[in-house]
Amino acid sequence: MNQRIIKMLAAIAIIVIPVVYVFYHNHSTVTVNLSKTASVSAPMALVLIATFALGILFTAFITLFFGIKAYWRERQLKNRVKTRQRSEEVMIEARNLLAAGEWSKAQHKWESIVSRDPENIIARVELSKSLQGAGDIREAIKVLDAARTLDSTNTEVLFRAAELNLKLENKTAAIDNLALILYNHPNKKAAILARDLSEELERYQDALEYHHMLERFGLKDESYHDIELRLKLKVIEKLHKEDKDALLEEIRKFTKKNSAYIPSLYRLSLLENEAGNIEEAAKLLSQAAKHSGDPRYWMEAAKIWIKRGEPQRAVAAAKAGTADANRKSRTHSELELIKLYIKLNMLDEAKVAISDFEDYLKNEKIDTSDEDAQQLLILKGRCFNALGDFEKSATVWQQLSDADFHLERKVIHLEKKISDKVPARLSTP
Repeated sequence: MNQRIIKMLAAIAIIVIPVVYVFYHNHSTVTVNLSKTASVSAPMALVLIATFALGILFTAFITLFFGIKAYWRERQLKNRVKTRQRSEEVMIEARNLLAAGEWSKAQHKWESIVSRDPENIIARVELSKSLQGAGDIREAIKVLDAARTLDSTNTEVLFRAAELNLKLENKTAAIDNLALILYNHPNKKAAILARDLSEELERYQDALEYHHMLERFGLKDESYHDIELRLKLKVIEKLHKEDKDALLEEIRKFTKKNSAYIPSLYRLSLLENEAGNIEEAAKLLSQAAKHSGDPRYWMEAAKIWIKRGEPQRAVAAAKAGTADANRKSRTHSELELIKLYIKLNMLDEAKVAISDFEDYLKNEKIDTSDEDAQQLLILKGRCFNALGDFEKSATVWQQLSDADFHLERKVIHLEKKISDKVPARLSTP
């Protein structure tokens, strides 16, 4: 008790002694003019002490104000941390439900998170996945639109929006989202998707621009060049689709610059053929065949010569195709040559070609597909039919009848005993 009294007296002394000291040394009067007619007079010591006291009160008020403000800010922060922690717990539960395909339950969880934390972009994205799983894609897009208002440059939100719009076949909206990604965060995936979608929508110039973006990501390889040529060719086609003469001239220029580009050679051959330039069309097809190693271009050239009434040149083109064919395309090429011989009624040549082809398959131990084996038997049967060798043709038809594959558009009825009646001649398969 005595200690408390001593402490109080000491505190009073600390306050009183400076006051007495100030009054002792400042006993003169000071007049403060408040206006032209009003003034206040007081001892200088009192004025000094009052000013000092007011300064302390003002400082205390400012300190109290900022202290209360800091207290509320800290309290809000703690509440937000607690809310976030609770949201994270619910997020784990929601993710588990999402992984298990419990769309409705997962949706309820994500919605509760969004209601407590409206700025949680991740929760909105996951909510869109729940809605998509439940089959409500349009509502999922609305959720993503709301997320986009919070952060219009969020790459995940924009990719999700593009993905969902593609589910609805809304390719234009998907491209719009991808364009925003490429503007804010350029990347390879978005550029490829935007390019391919633009090409599907026949916006070839846009597709070409998106394709050129890929150079930034080091994707300028062989396929890059092929795709660039394909898009450039389509740009020309679209630009001059109403003017055949201009189209022919532009594709001639394009093909001259890109003489090894197969689609350009083939397209130009079709245009030259339409324009009546048969020689040039066949020449272009032969170039396409040589550059690609695909005998089908030789066969296209053969068809052109047949239409023009020059079978020998058609056969020469078909033979060239067979000679240039690799192991993979040899079967198709040989079958087309046999078919051409039969069509031109060059039956002896067809018979020799069939025999040589069968020897080739046997010597090289090549297993043909059911479709190719079926076609070879049909061509063989037709050849023997046309030659009048009905016994051999009947054997072939029997092989076809007994074979373990389905004959599309061909139904052959045979008696167990060979009939003397000539079998019907089949059309070219």
